[in-house]
Amino acid sequence: MYKKSLNMRFRFLISAVSIIFMLLLVSEPIFAASVAKTKGKITGISRKAKTISIQLKNSNSFTVTFNDQTIYKNAKSYKSLKTKDAIKIKYKVSKGENIAVEIERALVKLPAGVKEIKTTALVKLMKKPNSLVLIDARPQAMYEQSHIPGAVSVPYSKLIKLGKKLLPFPKEKLLVFYCGGDT
Repeated sequence: MYKKSLNMRFRFLISAVSIIFMLLLVSEPIFAASVAKTKGKITGISRKAKTISIQLKNSNSFTVTFNDQTIYKNAKSYKSLKTKDAIKIKYKVSKGENIAVEIERALVKLPAGVKEIKTTALVKLMKKPNSLVLIDARPQAMYEQSHIPGAVSVPYSKLIKLGKKLLPFPKEKLLVFYCGGDT
């Protein structure tokens, strides 16, 4: 009886070891690879190959593969990312390939003292006469193509060069700037 019980335990042990060995052969490593980070500007997106290439600060290029598990922040999906977007990537290396875990589009940080205004609040303010000056900071050509009614064109490039000289508006009025990019 003891010999039979020992024999059954030995068979069970061999079966368990075989199952573990087969799992190791067919699956990804049991221990997850550590997550690395990088950031740069998008230089290319291949929707077919599901890759994004970025230029790093040191001018080197870096390519990452995205998949259905990739999480996007400040972007709905890879489809809303564009060349020249600044992004931060969290990725894992699997079988020699950089796999994106998370892709975050970098947003512009507002300077101290500057506040973001929501569209609904802007609409309410625009209904009050003389409550604000609406400034279109896009290039002049874009302003001429289309702009919010009542907006004044003060392109960002000119604002940087000439500063307050371009803003002779009454100081008691709220200045609201808008542009064509994500903020």
